[in-house]
Amino acid sequence: MKITSGWSLLAATAAGLVLFLVYAFVVATTLELAVDYLGRGCAVSGSGALREGGTGSAFCVEFWLNRYQTLIGGILALGGAYLAFSAVRQQISQVERHENERRERESNAARAVVTHALSKLNTYAGECVSVLRKHRPNAGHVFVSGPINPPKFPHDVIPILQNAVRYSSSEFAVQFADLIAQAQIQNSRMSYISEKSSASPHGGATFTDLQGNIFDALDLYVRSGRLFDYGRIFLDYHIVETSKLREAFRLLDLDHDDWPLIKLRLDAREQAEKSRLKV
Repeated sequence: MKITSGWSLLAATAAGLVLFLVYAFVVATTLELAVDYLGRGCAVSGSGALREGGTGSAFCVEFWLNRYQTLIGGILALGGAYLAFSAVRQQISQVERHENERRERESNAARAVVTHALSKLNTYAGECVSVLRKHRPNAGHVFVSGPINPPKFPHDVIPILQNAVRYSSSEFAVQFADLIAQAQIQNSRMSYISEKSSASPHGGATFTDLQGNIFDALDLYVRSGRLFDYGRIFLDYHIVETSKLREAFRLLDLDHDDWPLIKLRLDAREQAEKSRLKV
């Protein structure tokens, strides 16, 4: 898209340059013909042309053209340059308008399908929490119970989200890029804890691993959920608010007492947010 726009601007500039050169040629030719014609007219009338050491006639047009032809040529050249500049500026404005219209159409197309992709990603995050919470170890135990079988990651949503990055406004493009990165990180960590949980008890997944993965799933759940407002409300999506994480915690039917490390992380984030607000 940028290459096409660049070639269009180059073509507009080249067209303006050609227009200026044609104008300059016409002006120079016309000026030369006028001097020659008026010079003959002055000679016939007896006024005489301006020559080296001559006087000429103040009423002869050829006298003034000879005397100020450089100045006249400069003024006409400036006029031609202005016309060429105006033409190029108009063409560039037209190219930019077409480019903006194209981006708006592509943005609308991306917005039309992104809601379904967000819904699938949001559902996946909720399923991850549901699977992980079943493997919470009994009190006093370090390792999780049984192998963890994570839900299937919806890989088909990634190209849709990438289009949202390309064609959405700059505010939302960054947020969709963050969502893609978080989704891939969370999927990778889910695969890792699944492998660890299948190992022997001494090399398996721990309660700490389990809570870390649940926290990642909560983060993904919030990020994907709040982007449903894409195109309507702009929020600062770089940082997931602790209040939203607590809300997701409750919606997914988790209890703070059962997941103490997650509770500590939420409390620490909440204190950090309050400290930033005081500054």
